[in-house]
Amino acid sequence: REALQLNPDLKYTHVALGRELSRLGQAEEAIHHFAEAVRIDSAFQDARYLWGRELARLGRVDAAVRQYEAAIELNPDDARAQHEMGMFWAEQGEFEKALHHYEEALRVEPGFAYALDRMGRLLAVMNRSDEAVARYEEAIAADPKNQDIYYLLGRELMAQGREEEAEARFLEALALNPEDARAHNELGGILAKRGDIEGAMRHYEEALRAAPQFGYVLYRMGQLLAEQGKYAEAEERFTQAINLDPENQDLYYLLGRELVAQERNNEARQYFERALQLNPDDARAHNDLALLVAQKEPETAVVHYEKALEIAPNFTLALNNWGNLLAELGRLDEAEEKYREALRIRDEDEYAWYNLARLAEMRGQFDEAEQCYLKAMENSPENSNIPNNLGLLYAKLGRHNDAKAMYEAALKIDDENPLPLNNLGQLAEQQGDLAAAVEYYGAALQIKPAFLLALNNLGAALQRLERNDEMQSWYKRALEAMPENGDVHNSFGYYHLRRGNFGEARKHFELALQYIPEFPLACNNLGNLELIQGNPDAAEVWYKKALEIHDNDLHADFNLGRVALLRNDMEQAQRHFENMAAKHPDNASMLVEAGNLLIRAGNTSLGNKFLEKVKQRDANGHN
Repeated sequence: REALQLNPDLKYTHVALGRELSRLGQAEEAIHHFAEAVRIDSAFQDARYLWGRELARLGRVDAAVRQYEAAIELNPDDARAQHEMGMFWAEQGEFEKALHHYEEALRVEPGFAYALDRMGRLLAVMNRSDEAVARYEEAIAADPKNQDIYYLLGRELMAQGREEEAEARFLEALALNPEDARAHNELGGILAKRGDIEGAMRHYEEALRAAPQFGYVLYRMGQLLAEQGKYAEAEERFTQAINLDPENQDLYYLLGRELVAQERNNEARQYFERALQLNPDDARAHNDLALLVAQKEPETAVVHYEKALEIAPNFTLALNNWGNLLAELGRLDEAEEKYREALRIRDEDEYAWYNLARLAEMRGQFDEAEQCYLKAMENSPENSNIPNNLGLLYAKLGRHNDAKAMYEAALKIDDENPLPLNNLGQLAEQQGDLAAAVEYYGAALQIKPAFLLALNNLGAALQRLERNDEMQSWYKRALEAMPENGDVHNSFGYYHLRRGNFGEARKHFELALQYIPEFPLACNNLGNLELIQGNPDAAEVWYKKALEIHDNDLHADFNLGRVALLRNDMEQAQRHFENMAAKHPDNASMLVEAGNLLIRAGNTSLGNKFLEKVKQRDANGHN
């Protein structure tokens, strides 16, 4: 400033001062000095494009264009000016114009690393991935010490599924800068996908050491811990991530999804709702919240599905989920229309074809169901769950060889999917081969030790083979893999309850509720334990708690009816059994059991009414 007071016509001093003012965020004053430099020398190219850059930052687009164009007109062969103009147009979303100027910069200076870098970034945004990779590789050749380009190239290779090449680039980025938190984060993701949990956590920890405010890394650490069943540690990481960035709507949404996976639905709802407070136009959060509340609040769910589709009209997942809700409500024609609407948007939508198959099954249209499953397989040949579910249809129809072929086809697609192995076990049981069934269930549990369905099936098969003692080791193995899995604790508790190990049963039921606080089945099991031990009052408390959690719970109404019968309170017993029948009119086994209990308690007429409900149901063609 002093130099300019002595001589206001020092053009280079004006530019130097303008640069410093720009760095300090004093844009208007910076513009003044760039303009002064141009006043002194109208052919001063650097001053013009710096002036244009500052105008662009202030959103004065037309004025910025005039200065950039003037700079280029002075010397079309100035690579820096062409590069600046390219960055300007990229920021404005004018990608083709931006590419033109980057190409002009490279025409003048073929090894101009900055232009190659920026062109690669732009091509990546434009989904021209192969071209982006080529430009990044040229940029590395021109500037092999720029670790940022190695990272960007790694990201693009990941997008192409070239994981090993991407890993090599991330490692090269870290060789140049061991403190690159982004590269550590990406490597953590690669190793986690491979099952190298220790290696993944090491990179995530390095990322946090380099960038303690990197909240997304904390989220990914939490996700990894949750997958291992370490829910308490996982939640701690999620909470830390949100505390670092409390306005990051995405973190609330992601934590909501993790809580859903843990069946902590009330808490999940709060996080989805907070995400929507921060961004009411997040279609994902509307869809997931609708999915969460659909069973208890179908009307609320519809509002959120409508909002999701208003925001994102081509959101086929929301259409599919809405269709599933309508199907559950028995509105099958409306459900079909939602699935068809999804297909009008994207004819190859495998979820819509899959859902149409399920709908056809519900209607007893098995040939149509088969064709829809085959169409889903055609559109998503890499999805092992589709042939698995077609196998279930074949098994239902007694086409056991076809079912087996589909389960085996699913395993060829993904030999780490435990579902087809479990279903092969069930098929073997149907064919009377219990030993083979046990082998299949065991193979499923080798892949996923805490796979509850396979655990329960294995337990039942071993019981039929009178090999009950073997089951305990499978439960222990499951809990070693996922010590905070409430479902497994509940199932293990039931195993102990059947064997009369009441202390162990109580311990595991209580652990189940510790890890899944909203778990009506565990509440019912604790009630049953109290009832067996002669404590009907304590049992009643647990059954009522189950109903508080889920007022449509089948077992709680039935069990409260049993408690009332023990107290000779026929009026209360009738009320609870009728509540059960109203909520679950199609559950024949529970209706029969309630009827028989009433008959044994001396109320033959009422008991026969329940048995008559089952006869009427059977007469109407129900299975």
